[in-house]
Amino acid sequence: MKKILLSAVFCGVLSAIFMSGCSSTEEKIAKLDRELDELRTQKLNCQLNKDFKCVDELNKKGEEILKEKRELRKSL
Repeated sequence: MKKILLSAVFCGVLSAIFMSGCSSTEEKIAKLDRELDELRTQKLNCQLNKDFKCVDELNKKGEEILKEKRELRKSL
C-alpha cells in the first residue's frame, strides 16, 4: 500500500514540476505492485487451506510479475 501511495505522490510532484503526467511505465509498475499484493493474499488463503498446488501456481505467477517489474524498472 505504501508503494502505491509513494508512486502517486511521486507522479503528482512530477506533474507539478514538469507539467506532465506519469509515464505509462510507472503506471504499469504500480499495477504490477497491486497484482503482487493480491497474489500474496491468495497465496496465504491457499496455504491456510493446505492447497500446495495452488501455492506453487501463485509462486510461478509471482516470479513472472517480479521479472516483468524488473524489466520495466530498467527501462526507466
